[in-house]
Amino acid sequence: MTATYKQILDAFKQKQWAPVYIIDGDEPYYLDKIVQLFENSILNDTEKDFNLYVLYGSDTKSTDLKAYCRRLPMFANQQVIILKDAGNFREFNELKSYIKSPSKETILLIDYRYKKLNKDWVTTFKDTLVYFNSDKIKEYELPKWIKELGKEKQLEIADKEAELLAIHIGNNLQTINNELEKVKIGVPDAQQLTAELIQKYIGINREYNVFEFCDAFINRNQEKYYRILSYFLNNIKAAPMVLICNSLFTKFQQIYRANIANNKTGKELAQFVGCPEKALFIILKSKALWNIQSLEDSMLILAQYNSKAVGVNSQDKDAALLKELVGRLELVQ
Repeated sequence: MTATYKQILDAFKQKQWAPVYIIDGDEPYYLDKIVQLFENSILNDTEKDFNLYVLYGSDTKSTDLKAYCRRLPMFANQQVIILKDAGNFREFNELKSYIKSPSKETILLIDYRYKKLNKDWVTTFKDTLVYFNSDKIKEYELPKWIKELGKEKQLEIADKEAELLAIHIGNNLQTINNELEKVKIGVPDAQQLTAELIQKYIGINREYNVFEFCDAFINRNQEKYYRILSYFLNNIKAAPMVLICNSLFTKFQQIYRANIANNKTGKELAQFVGCPEKALFIILKSKALWNIQSLEDSMLILAQYNSKAVGVNSQDKDAALLKELVGRLELVQ
């Protein structure tokens, strides 16, 4: 059967384990958490000495793995076997006979990260196999995920603060988790993630940041984005050129999609545009300020300056490139 992380976690809390688990996907955050569950939440410290085995795909043969799985546990009711690096396990198909009839005393985890399991396995072995896929979170879903993570940490995060973190940190879920942990360690009783806490513990200025700059630019609030631009030019590390290009490009792309959307509303429109449904009104408000041609020209300019920012056909520093970029974009408004 296919399971979510929450379903797996809830089952572990009830001490209900399947004989075989296969996890895959490109997002390591949840994969690491599941591996930690197997390492720490089934056996006690004494039982681990004799009943926890960690093997590696590149060094293991199917006959050896099956032999481990058929062993009886010592001084415990179960044994746990974790096969890491399973993407380099060359005899994956040879495990079918074991997964069809697994040992009742063994809990096997196969960590198949950065690969994709053949979905036929899930159907064929639905009675003995639990499958979990960990895909990268889409950018427009990231603020919602950040707010949910905040709830887990008893930390309320408003929409604006969630988007600010999403823009500055990106979709590295472990980094986001670590940054929120810094806040909770610094202020254990904090119940809400304020702009002040973000600035103090995560290092993102509450007024002069990429989120505010992009919002002011797409809404043509020249006084505001000039003020933020001045701050960036004197504190260039606060807004790396690549981050500005990517963030502005995403905003222009969303406005462009809103312009070409036909007969789409609500959730369908939000998915097409690539933003949370709650944020649609911001994109739709900006839509009237930009025609198709100006959007296409702006995205082309941003792509050019993104290349320059990483050193393609340019040796200019970020400050010089940023001034040029803003000037070029203003010409196509």
